[in-house]
Amino acid sequence: MASEGQPWAGVAPAFAATTWTPARASRYLLAIVSIIGVLTSPASSRENQAERVFNWDFQRDSDRNFDQKPDGWKRRQDRKHPAYIDMRIATRSPETARIALDAQSTIAAWMLAWKTGRLHPNYVPESAPPELAKLLDRTVLDNCLEISMDGGAAELVGPMFPMENRYSYNLSAEISCERLDGHFAWIELHLLDDAMQVVQILRTDKLQGTVDWHTLNTEIASHPEKELKWGQIHLMVTPHSSTVLAGIARFDSINIYRMPRLTLHTPLKYHLALPGEEFDVHCEAMGIREHDARVLFELQDHLGNRLRDHASKLQTSNSGDARVSATELATKKLVAPGRAVEEWASPPSRADEVSPKPYYIASRTAHRCVDGQSTWRLKLDKPGLYRVSVKLGANSENSQRREILIGVMGDQDKKIAGPFGWSLPPFGDRLSIDEVPDMVSRFGASWIKLPVWFDPTDAPTADKLVELIERLQSQGAQVVGKLDQPPQRLRETFGDSDDELYAVNIFREPKEWEPTLEPVLTRIGMKLPWFQIGDDGDTSFVGKNELGETVASLRARMQTYSQELKLALNWTWLDPAPDATVTPWNAVHFSTSPQATADELERYIASSPSQYELWVNIDPLVGSRYTLLDRVRDLTQRMISIKRSSVTAAFVSDPLRPELRLFTSQKKIGEMLIPWHQLVSNLGGANYVGSIEFPGGSVNHVLADGNDAIMLMWNNKSTTEQMFLGDNLQASDLFGREVTIDAVRSERGTPEQLIPVDEWPIIVRGVNLGIIRFHQQFNLVTDSLDSSTIIGQSIPVSITNTLPQSASGKVTVVSPTLLSGDRSESQLQLSNGLTHEKSLPIFVRNDASAGEHRLRFDFDLISNKPYHFSIYRNTKLGSGDIELTWDATRQDDDQMELRVEIRNDTEGLVGFDCKLFPPGSPYHRFRINDSKPGITVQEIRLMLRDVPEGSEAWLRCEQIGTGRVLNYRLHL
Repeated sequence: MASEGQPWAGVAPAFAATTWTPARASRYLLAIVSIIGVLTSPASSRENQAERVFNWDFQRDSDRNFDQKPDGWKRRQDRKHPAYIDMRIATRSPETARIALDAQSTIAAWMLAWKTGRLHPNYVPESAPPELAKLLDRTVLDNCLEISMDGGAAELVGPMFPMENRYSYNLSAEISCERLDGHFAWIELHLLDDAMQVVQILRTDKLQGTVDWHTLNTEIASHPEKELKWGQIHLMVTPHSSTVLAGIARFDSINIYRMPRLTLHTPLKYHLALPGEEFDVHCEAMGIREHDARVLFELQDHLGNRLRDHASKLQTSNSGDARVSATELATKKLVAPGRAVEEWASPPSRADEVSPKPYYIASRTAHRCVDGQSTWRLKLDKPGLYRVSVKLGANSENSQRREILIGVMGDQDKKIAGPFGWSLPPFGDRLSIDEVPDMVSRFGASWIKLPVWFDPTDAPTADKLVELIERLQSQGAQVVGKLDQPPQRLRETFGDSDDELYAVNIFREPKEWEPTLEPVLTRIGMKLPWFQIGDDGDTSFVGKNELGETVASLRARMQTYSQELKLALNWTWLDPAPDATVTPWNAVHFSTSPQATADELERYIASSPSQYELWVNIDPLVGSRYTLLDRVRDLTQRMISIKRSSVTAAFVSDPLRPELRLFTSQKKIGEMLIPWHQLVSNLGGANYVGSIEFPGGSVNHVLADGNDAIMLMWNNKSTTEQMFLGDNLQASDLFGREVTIDAVRSERGTPEQLIPVDEWPIIVRGVNLGIIRFHQQFNLVTDSLDSSTIIGQSIPVSITNTLPQSASGKVTVVSPTLLSGDRSESQLQLSNGLTHEKSLPIFVRNDASAGEHRLRFDFDLISNKPYHFSIYRNTKLGSGDIELTWDATRQDDDQMELRVEIRNDTEGLVGFDCKLFPPGSPYHRFRINDSKPGITVQEIRLMLRDVPEGSEAWLRCEQIGTGRVLNYRLHL
């Protein structure tokens, strides 16, 4: 028998006598190592750090009735959520589970031997001891919740658990998918008030397809409503494709974290300030455990560059001093951190709630918490988008961080937004009727879609809606009434009141829709000519038989109330455009998901019918999937595509959606709101003019409103463009920040500007429209020059005088690589508004390389005033029917291999007599033999003694029989 101090002494002989195979040993070793890892893992608690307060991992203690369903969870069942979809607790790894179950008997015997101090060779446990079962659950079996789809949607709702307004919360969970190609899977955390009404929903990202276990997090509820009392988890699987029905979604390790509630706010409306305006940023911290906590404020620009910071001690408020969390008091008992799991008191039940079940929380010690606040006064002189952040805690490991956006915009005159507008969501908690006019006026939208189907018994709402329409129209906006979902009281007229209704069903029977819609049309029909049938995403009329007849009947009945009636339908770009012998609709709103790129949009628009107005979507890209630069560039490019097209109106569908980053969920400024405002203010009322060529290749687009012209510019690399565009240029980026344009002198002493350009679009104002049109209408009549030995030639050009008056002066052609003496000058006499064909004499260098050359045309003209500007074009030396491409490879110090690819687009053989002139050495002569039409390759070996590596040599190739000369520069 083993001694009392040596409990394993009796176990060792039996262990040694056991027959072990590698597989058996590895199974036991895996279970033992996993358990030891848990037993030896340290528990930690850090001040002011996020702590886990609730956890669901779907182990055996979550299924006390052994029905393979988690206790206290309830599945949603209705037409969209069929009961046959399988939901069950399953192991994440069947092989690992089998190993654990195989090993648990032996481990149980070892545990008994450890407790009693002796071996029990005949002990066979009927079931695993509770402590062993629990450890195996957490470490090896590792179950999860598995949902196997077969069409439809699935939703599993967890039990409610207590939450407090003085803390911030978020959810973290693990999700995996297997062949889930027709569905999305994600998790929602619903925050509820005492009446079990939802006050906020936090969502993880969505997964689809086949994805291994992936940890997803919701955003932090840093501004929970004061009514917050309870939380509830929803596991969601919803279809996005009707053709792929199957797939598996798995959920595990669902954790709710809480942390001190740290908030930032400012009294600025929309969080917008005027340049130079002073304002306060207030920080409030609730539920902190450090009575002398400090916060660090920081100011950054939109690129993340730190501009300034400010450290401050939190001023503790008496009301929050030394309070114990109410959630700690709600537990049945309190134990030390990292120990057993405890039960919560049950929340109030509601009619549709299952019988209350235990609510589990990783128990904690009660802490004495305090609340505090601090203020930072700011004044921002320059327009732009700024981030103000605050950090609670001394280091990054323990700190909590919050941030808000502050916009600085001048109170400039409001400009027409042209075809750009908003399609507003239903009025309610997210948006009130009273807020709309100021938002539209402040941020710019010329087209507004409003939900107008009001409850006829709600006279105040009807009055406000009529007033809103009149105010928007007085501001110059085109207002469109959306006939989408009928009021809740009238929904049963059209079907199941809990389901979303589609336009094709709503407007199927006039006897159903006309009585309910008649009060709306009577009240606003004479004030509002435009009506859209269905919401922007309602494309239920696509593919409908007899579409023309259906809409014509609808139109005829609606015209009783609106003689100037105009109807709009919704469609998708991917379906054939709606067609009818006579089109009873006046506009079609086209959209696609995901958003079409600028190039795709232009192709779609070009192929669309012309017998009705064209409306499109212009939602900014989703903020969580794309960088700010990508979103700004994409919005800029699509707006330009719209301005150069026949599109009448372009809408952001529900601009309050937080993922679009125009507004936050609190209707404050988002990342994209200032770029939106800058673009619609500058592009909206302007006409597209076109582009010009810059020496640095910058992308540019010119738009003009009367004689005022602007240019949008960007480049995929940082560069500086030097050119004259007008006398008084000013530039800013799309966040309103000034871009410095330096005035310089050209090499001939005339004024030019240095314009810094990079990936971010900028707006250049003060552009001279006459010079831009001069650029655009200047053309090279030929794109190549003769490469024969006769070096006296001329360049045929077409010049249109777009300046205010007739002009006289000169043009100088400059090209150091092509022209003898670098330049050639010609006199000009240009009549106003006429096109002139000119031949500009030039002298080509006898060693000018074949291929492309950059030409600069310097114009010095006198019209109504002196004009000095340059235009850039490219030309080729050589006719282009024969091209030689050279590659030089040094074999050793003395040998060089030349490889030449000959592209012969003529109908006969070509050959060249070549001379290579290395610097400081005699020339080498060789021939390129007759080359057939097409592409051929030849290799030449040369002995080059005493030629420095990397030196440049002149290669002169004269075509045999024609005298044509092609020159090249080779690096040896």
